Amino acid sequence: MEIHRMQVYEGREKEGKRTRLIYAYHMASTEYEKTWERAGWYMHRHYGLSHTIVISNGDGGTGYGYEAFQELAAGCKWHEHQRDVYHVHRKVKERLHFAAPEVQEGIRQSIWNHDETSLALWLDTAESEAEGTDELQDVERLLYQQRGPSGPLLLKKMGSDN
Repeated sequence: MEIHRMQVYEGREKEGKRTRLIYAYHMASTEYEKTWERAGWYMHRHYGLSHTIVISNGDGGTGYGYEAFQELAAGCKWHEHQRDVYHVHRKVKERLHFAAPEVQEGIRQSIWNHDETSLALWLDTAESEAEGTDELQDVERLLYQQRGPSGPLLLKKMGSDN
């Protein structure tokens, strides 16, 4: 049985070592469509989306990519989509398994810091370590995910030009 889960919240606060979600609303169902329907209903009923910046986060799996969240956030002032850190790290490790650990770490840090110059250098290094076309394609796919239609893998720093 697969459970589809979504949460909507307005921000986060640190409470000691823990993080608390502000005004969190959680929904879950074994039916994908029902979960999305509930999330859309909640967002449009509780927020004036035309005045709201929506930040979505997904793992990039089927049905949880930029396009699905863009539909959910329809009519909002601005929509920013991101990948969560766990899945970014996993993709770097999967796709660049052939690269030295310091190259993988350099790529992760460049993504985290939104440093495109450094990222390009680290990806060039990974490309030089690739031993075949499959490994080269893995580097290209990672690069496409970084600059693809849904933008960066991680949330941009709000208010910055990055």
